[in-house]
Amino acid sequence: MDSLQKHDRGAYLLAGATSGLISCILLQPFDLVKTRLQQGRQQNTKLLKRGQPMNSTIICNVKEIIAKESLFGLWRGAIPTIMRNVPGTALYYSTLSDIRRLFSLRHRINSSSPIPQRSTTSSSLPVLSNIENLIAGMVARGSIGFVMMPITIVKIRYEVSV
Repeated sequence: MDSLQKHDRGAYLLAGATSGLISCILLQPFDLVKTRLQQGRQQNTKLLKRGQPMNSTIICNVKEIIAKESLFGLWRGAIPTIMRNVPGTALYYSTLSDIRRLFSLRHRINSSSPIPQRSTTSSSLPVLSNIENLIAGMVARGSIGFVMMPITIVKIRYEVSV
């Protein structure tokens, strides 16, 4: 592995971690409301059986969270989300880059000329077929999702109202 590849891996890890952190902070309120709506769906089924009215709109959920837990309650579960997304996104980008490089290496071994690089951009990524990109993305996302699943369970349990 040359110094360029080491630098690229570090850059992918840093970019993934940064994007994961920013998305966690910005999107956590939406994720919390989604989880509460899903939880409320189960509770609403019980209420319907008893003939009681349902109250499961997004606005009602947001108002309820703010009333019970303050505005910062919308970020309940942010720490487990950050613990999952920051390393998960960093590992995803790094793994995706490594898989793409393996495909590129396979092309170089199987042909006399290397895969052409994009001439219109400064990207160091190899040009791959759509199928190779699909496979690389599926393998990277699937493997990182599998590794991070236990933290996802903790996050959801923390978000669910008690």
